[in-house]
Amino acid sequence: MNATIREASILALLHDAYPAHTAKLIARAGDVPLGTAKSYASGRYTPPASLLLKMADRCDAMAAALERRLHARRSARMAGKNASSAGRVDAD
Repeated sequence: MNATIREASILALLHDAYPAHTAKLIARAGDVPLGTAKSYASGRYTPPASLLLKMADRCDAMAAALERRLHARRSARMAGKNASSAGRVDAD
């Protein structure tokens, strides 16, 4: 996955978890300075995975947003596997 897609996904995750007052809530849940949180909320920088996990541990909104994204990715991956195996003919 390229960096642009990864950053867009993380940015979408942050705004999904905190649709209003995004930077302030990132700062609170991540225990980071507001300036850092604003950089994350604007997409200028990407928070490290350890911070996202810390935020999910402290905040149900972030945990729910992560779970939704993981479920969607797994469902898409399984749909892709099912579609590729549907066209295959097994030899008996």
